[in-house]
Amino acid sequence: MRIFGRIFSVLVLVCICTSAAFADDWVATKLRGGVFVFENGAWLQIKRGHVVSDDSAIQTAKRARVVFSRGKETIDIKGDTRIRISDREGASRTVVSQDFGEITVDVEKRNVEHFEVRSPLLAAVVKGTKFTASARDGKASIKVERGRVEARDDKADMKVDVMPNQNVAIDKDEQPVLMVEGRGKKEPIRAMKSGKVLSVKQIIEKVEKARPSSPVVLENVETIAAQQGTKMSDKDMKFAAAKQMKAAKKSGKAKAIAQAKASMDVAKDGRNAKNVAAALKAKQSSDASKDTDRDDARSTERAAKKDVKAAEKALKVAKKSGDERAIQAAETVKEAAKENVKTVRQENAKAKKETPKENKRKDDDKRKSDDKSKRDDKGKSENKRAVEEKPKGVEKPKSVDKRTGDDKRKSDDKPKKEDKGPSDKKEDKPKKEDKSDKDKNDKKGKKK
Repeated sequence: MRIFGRIFSVLVLVCICTSAAFADDWVATKLRGGVFVFENGAWLQIKRGHVVSDDSAIQTAKRARVVFSRGKETIDIKGDTRIRISDREGASRTVVSQDFGEITVDVEKRNVEHFEVRSPLLAAVVKGTKFTASARDGKASIKVERGRVEARDDKADMKVDVMPNQNVAIDKDEQPVLMVEGRGKKEPIRAMKSGKVLSVKQIIEKVEKARPSSPVVLENVETIAAQQGTKMSDKDMKFAAAKQMKAAKKSGKAKAIAQAKASMDVAKDGRNAKNVAAALKAKQSSDASKDTDRDDARSTERAAKKDVKAAEKALKVAKKSGDERAIQAAETVKEAAKENVKTVRQENAKAKKETPKENKRKDDDKRKSDDKSKRDDKGKSENKRAVEEKPKGVEKPKSVDKRTGDDKRKSDDKPKKEDKGPSDKKEDKPKKEDKSDKDKNDKKGKKK
């Protein structure tokens, strides 16, 4: 009996220790597909009920899924995801390091921040909530379903609170700032240590310092200003456009420089955000059309090269057959294909050279038309001014006829000339007398 009692007490002690260990560990309660854990220097496929050791890497296959539970808390890991679960100071603080993929976390509510999810771009710190964190290809996002999540950008030294039905995302190339989207009031972006609300200029400066190649673009300035509880100012627009141009020149990318130039023009004019977006959209569409033309030229050249390869294969087959006619025909096709490649290259090079010239000619024509319209407007305004400055009620001076003493206009003094046709002019001329008749008349006068 004593031996049986000792054995029973040992079993009870083991069960208590095991249950205590399970209470502090993450256990795979739901599993589908391939789920692997890196332990002892190798990847091992796990099954339901597996207990994950501290700081072990967990990775799922594309269509796999696993749920790890610890008491009332769960970590739902989606397909093609890799994370590490680390319990610091026992179960008082849990840190999930997310390399890539998507996870949904349901955390028990406590009075202190005890759960944290870290991705390469974002960190989520919570007291008790349910949220989804995703990280992939230089992008990271947090979507909150319940409670409040503090999203942190450690590199830029900024943080923001995300409420239910809201999400925050960071894209290192296109959206490098903590802009909150979704329903309800958006919380402002604050400094990490002091917790003070940052101005738009301070946010732009912090982003530039953290990610020099990815500045805050002009079209996002109004959204940031609204989140911070202020209105977008002309100074903020010009400051953002200048930083955007600086980063674009440093990158050397033609597309980025063109967009930055459009931003500088819009900021200089002091337009509102709708015009900013419209101007940038127009610039992007023109750049996209140029890229399309370039792609079409390249595809045409690739097709011509494929024809050459096909002709070469046909020539090899003809040579193997030994048929002279087939060989001659294949050689003719090959030469024609090569000539086609040369022609396509020449046309592409010609089009590439003519495009800048055409653009320059269009700009010159536009400049000339603008100058002409300005001159016309200036002339019209001067004529209008001259008419307005002319005194009213002043008549033309009248000339006095000395012979009659009547006041008449010079135009009335001149007799109107009657138009005479060729026949009238002929009749007006005096008739010439015949010399013989003149002599006869002189003789008669002498006789008398």
